[in-house]
Amino acid sequence: MSSPIPFDPIEYYRLAQTWNAVQNAPEALMRSVVSRAYYAAFLSARAAASLGRGTHQEIIDHYNLRPGAVNRAIGNGLNQLHELRKQADYDVSPPFPTPYAARALHLSKAVLKLLQLAP
Repeated sequence: MSSPIPFDPIEYYRLAQTWNAVQNAPEALMRSVVSRAYYAAFLSARAAASLGRGTHQEIIDHYNLRPGAVNRAIGNGLNQLHELRKQADYDVSPPFPTPYAARALHLSKAVLKLLQLAP
């Protein structure tokens, strides 16, 4: 029996791109774009660091505390994405600003490129 092929987190990024292109998308979809964009970058960064199941902050800190501008840029991008994702997933009282979805996609793509995994 062969081993199953692991899920590629970049599929989350591609899904978020598709959802972001929907005209007059409902707020829930824009919030989901942010979430999927974050998890594409987070899961890819976690795998690249070989950190297993570290917490969100542990993964962000891993990159922020390592030497080199690339590591810090990855950590900074993950941190910004994490803040957007928390707002999208947990802060439901105000209307969600639609431009946040495009911002999350931009940040996610930048992190994936730094990890040399550009979609």
